[in-house]
Amino acid sequence: MNFRHFGTISSLFMLLAAVSCSKDTDKTPEEPAQEPFAAISITETGIDFAKATVETENTAELTWLCIPASEKADADRIRTEGTEAAEVSETVLLDITGLTQNTDYTLYVLAANGDMQFLASAPFKTEEDVTADALVLADGFMAYDGLDEASGMYRTNIMMCSQEMGSDNYPYYDVLIYVYTAEPLEKVDDYYRAVPFGDVTPFYTNGQGLTDMMYYIGQHVTDSEGEPNMSGSGWVYYDENGGVEYYVADDTDNTRISIADNGDGTYTVSGTLVDKTMGEELKFVYTDDKLVFSIDQSYASNQ
Repeated sequence: MNFRHFGTISSLFMLLAAVSCSKDTDKTPEEPAQEPFAAISITETGIDFAKATVETENTAELTWLCIPASEKADADRIRTEGTEAAEVSETVLLDITGLTQNTDYTLYVLAANGDMQFLASAPFKTEEDVTADALVLADGFMAYDGLDEASGMYRTNIMMCSQEMGSDNYPYYDVLIYVYTAEPLEKVDDYYRAVPFGDVTPFYTNGQGLTDMMYYIGQHVTDSEGEPNMSGSGWVYYDENGGVEYYVADDTDNTRISIADNGDGTYTVSGTLVDKTMGEELKFVYTDDKLVFSIDQSYASNQ
């Protein structure tokens, strides 16, 4: 045997082995899949829809499901009944339609990356259709009283009627809401103030739950002759014969009042006044464009 050739062949095998080991060493190991994450923000709600933004991380697939808050969903239900997002990016926009007004919902989102998944949820409530089955009031106005020294708040009276005020065509309704604000209404000129907007919450005189805009809770009272009457927020019904029935907003859990800017120069006062004493309620809506009249010009104009 030619030992010189044997040494050459041996060296060749060693070189091939070294190259093979070098190739194995140069291989980059695959990075493990990262755990997905999703965060939900409800950006808008309406009577029958909602919009949401989902911020994602390490997410390859995203499936969402919106169901009434009384129901629950796990990952299996979301995958089975939910809607898969057509495109997944760092920010996913969701349009949720076909909802029921004034209803609590939960939006579930399932983010997946390989075998890993992350479940997020967010509660929300659709808006109430204030015009549905509501008494549409035909006439009204707001009047600013200025500082109410007893409470330290500023009072605005909202007076509305189901017919033109002063016509007395029976039957009809009067609705009276006394609104208290923490600050004076913005002065427009010597005679008028700007309309306040927002939800009107109960005014608890014990100092609890104070907000920027509150309604004076109604009470059933009797007048000097012992006849039924009312104080605070409520409504009056005049029947066909001119008989009078008084109702007050004394159910602070279920009474809802809001003043909304319609964006066209008009505003809408709407809500449901609930009289727990009488077991009655009145859902109403009123739209106007008039500013708030200052009653006491000598005093209120400086507030």
